Amino acid sequence: MTEKQPSPVRFVTVATRFAPRLTTEHSRWFELEAGEQDVFTNKLENEPTLGLDERGLAHVGQFVSPRALLIGRMTPSQGQELTPAEQLVSLIFNAQFDRLDRSLRVPDHCFGTVTAAVLEGRKARVRVSWTRPLEIGDCIEIDGQRFVVSAIREQDDDVDGVSVRGGAHVTKVSCARDMIQARSTGSYDAFTMQPVEGREDNGGQRIAGELVQILGQHAPSFLWECFTVKADVPRWDKLLGSIRARADRSEHVQPDVITRLAKLFNAMGLALTLDAPATGVRTLTAAELRSMSSGLVTAGGLFSQRVFGPVKDNVCECGKYHDEGVVVCAQCGVEVAYASIRRERLGHLELRCQHPLLGHAMEVLPVLPAGLRPLASPLNAAYERVLDVPQHMAQQAVDALFAELVVAVEMTWAMSRSKAVDWSGFAALTIDPSLPAGTCRLPRTMQMELFEEFAVGRLRVTYSVDSPAARRLLADVTPIGLQALDSVSANYPLLLACGANVVVRAPLPWDECAVAVDEATARKLGGSEVQVHIPLTTQAALELERLADLPRAAVSGVSGWLSEAARGCLMPLALRAARTGERELVSDSVIACALGRHPHSLN
Repeated sequence: MTEKQPSPVRFVTVATRFAPRLTTEHSRWFELEAGEQDVFTNKLENEPTLGLDERGLAHVGQFVSPRALLIGRMTPSQGQELTPAEQLVSLIFNAQFDRLDRSLRVPDHCFGTVTAAVLEGRKARVRVSWTRPLEIGDCIEIDGQRFVVSAIREQDDDVDGVSVRGGAHVTKVSCARDMIQARSTGSYDAFTMQPVEGREDNGGQRIAGELVQILGQHAPSFLWECFTVKADVPRWDKLLGSIRARADRSEHVQPDVITRLAKLFNAMGLALTLDAPATGVRTLTAAELRSMSSGLVTAGGLFSQRVFGPVKDNVCECGKYHDEGVVVCAQCGVEVAYASIRRERLGHLELRCQHPLLGHAMEVLPVLPAGLRPLASPLNAAYERVLDVPQHMAQQAVDALFAELVVAVEMTWAMSRSKAVDWSGFAALTIDPSLPAGTCRLPRTMQMELFEEFAVGRLRVTYSVDSPAARRLLADVTPIGLQALDSVSANYPLLLACGANVVVRAPLPWDECAVAVDEATARKLGGSEVQVHIPLTTQAALELERLADLPRAAVSGVSGWLSEAARGCLMPLALRAARTGERELVSDSVIACALGRHPHSLN
């Protein structure tokens, strides 16, 4: 039986006089609960009333935009983690917080009017409503058949040859304006250190599946960017001398997810050798494990700052030292260093047991860095059991711990080749038959986000302004700012992806909320929504410019244990490598890029 192919996307033109009939009303409730010690209030720290009524709720009839206050709430600081902004204030001014602002604000992309505000006991609810006129890229349904709006203009028929007066039933199904999103850099997950996903969090688009294989074979430098500088807390500006600069052919940027994977192996008494030309796994001796450890972990010490490092950048546990260089506080014994070392430093337990995966005797049990096992995680609970159980039950607890470590390894390994990335966007896809060959129309809002850093650089050089002034020129949509934006994006290769179908087009900006391509390109992409990605380095851009439309990934051969693991589970093959000493000279570009090796290292 052959797999049923999806129906091709169909596009329609709507008459100007009919479009108002497809205006739609929308609303969304936002809710926030208060704990026993919390207070709903309009008196917030460093923020006056700001449109909140005496209950701490936004006024009905008030227009709100992203980050505006909807519900004001203060909570006691005890037991609460500080936000990055609060950490900064605390660090600079040595401030102590009795109460913390934990208010609810309007998420990104949400604009509307408050139409209801209700306080019921300890729950507050605010409704925001908005109106959506028909726009290009919206999806409508005509007598049960779906179409994407490609134009709204004067014409005899109401909808592309269909007179609604003749009895056709037309409704709006989705709004292009409510789909569009884009980011250069943005929010990052505090645990994985990778770009968050989701429109409201200004998330990145995921590179996964067959698209990874296509890029690995046809645009490996671009894939290397996606797996490294675009997939961790931003460091592209440190790596590259300037945007689109030529990357060093020998550059090796180990992604955070691979660093985490190596630490998980360390926690099982194994060393995952990735930097050397040939990758392998070996068993660590008790002496090596003790030398790698930053200290002995005792009951109650799984998050010890003495062992794993400070929880605040350059501040010891007792607060005696603040940003005074690398020093160990004589009072609390904590090194004054960056808190990121809590993701790197291992601890250890003196514990005699059998290695659950390899069967040999162990006398030292490594402890995963505190920053890689959140307090409420199964991994941390497994370590607590090891510390709490009597000696005669220790082996069972260690077995359970290693089972959790194996799960974490497999999940981390999968994440290494499927990532949400910076410098990406998502939008509805429509058509424009008038487009010149090799081009697409890119929404101005996406252009502004994706090319902002490029345009800031151009404005600084051309007009000798500083970065804040350049950003204001762009934010205020000045003619000078738009000219710089259009200049840096002209002829720039954009990767448009719909599932595994990809094309490369140069952008032409417009004010609609959808990406437009010609009809032939729309058929090649085969969908009604599209991802947008931009290259950073010259090598990646050149690869995309040479990328033929709609390439397919060929089946690549397996060259070793690590490449074989990319097609299944990692741990069984890693254990095989540890037992036999098997090593692999990585030749698969996808694996090389996932490890952080520049594809030119394979040549």
